[in-house]
Amino acid sequence: MMQHRRAGPVLDGQKLRFILSAGRTGTVFLSKMLAGMYPQHSIVHEPPSSRRTFMLANAEAAGWIPEGTALRLFTTNRARVLDRLPEQSIRVEINPFLYPLATQMCQIVEQLHVIHLVRDPRSWIQSMANFGAASWRRHLIDYVPFARAIHPTVKREWHTLDTISQFAWRWRLANEQLLACSRNTAQYSLIRYEDLFSSDRSHASESILRLLSILPPQSGNESPVVPWETRVNPGRKGKVKPWQQWPRETLDRVMEICGPLQKELGYTHSEGQSGRAEPGSGYVIRRMN
Repeated sequence: MMQHRRAGPVLDGQKLRFILSAGRTGTVFLSKMLAGMYPQHSIVHEPPSSRRTFMLANAEAAGWIPEGTALRLFTTNRARVLDRLPEQSIRVEINPFLYPLATQMCQIVEQLHVIHLVRDPRSWIQSMANFGAASWRRHLIDYVPFARAIHPTVKREWHTLDTISQFAWRWRLANEQLLACSRNTAQYSLIRYEDLFSSDRSHASESILRLLSILPPQSGNESPVVPWETRVNPGRKGKVKPWQQWPRETLDRVMEICGPLQKELGYTHSEGQSGRAEPGSGYVIRRMN
């Protein structure tokens, strides 16, 4: 729809790049780390208007507002931001709120650069359901219209689904959108949370280097210094138990919803085992000329 309204992309993807996910993938930690490593660039986490854009996109999906409203808000805001960006700086936006727009972003960003962070749906559901939202919003998020996305496949029966099933569908929606986005990018990288925060520091460092592909290379060959011991935005205990304690039928239901896409994103599962990410196989880096 937006293609009929615009002559072409209006945002410079060489100046505005994205690290996107469904949330609870270490993005606050990464934003602080990258800001320390690259002070010459603008590294932002969930910048102003992000939540509003997300809610508008959800309202569009529900048919409450005209299609394209969220994308227009996003485009207008980011164009204004880029106008104020210093000439030699690049803005990297780490933003879990943008996945509803992921498949449309190629329409308004020329040379789209995206890092796609993903986390095993079981640990993601546990973390996301118990975290809720940051600060005071956690007390309101369950009552605010359009504050959370609904997968169109289960739109009609949504309110009959239990909490874990709803979050499983949200994981699927976010990662379907982000994976589909990869088809129209100048650079797309898929990196798994489990690889990025692996206890094997050499392996984690390799994933960090792949994450840094979103930025132009720095001069010199110094390895990045990562503050691994720093805990930022930790998870919480809450109404959802650790996924290892879920009943078998709950795990089976989550795998029915998420399993095929989870496999496509590089996770493997064995009968009787917890399921894990195979080290080193959880990313794809693609550049297009």
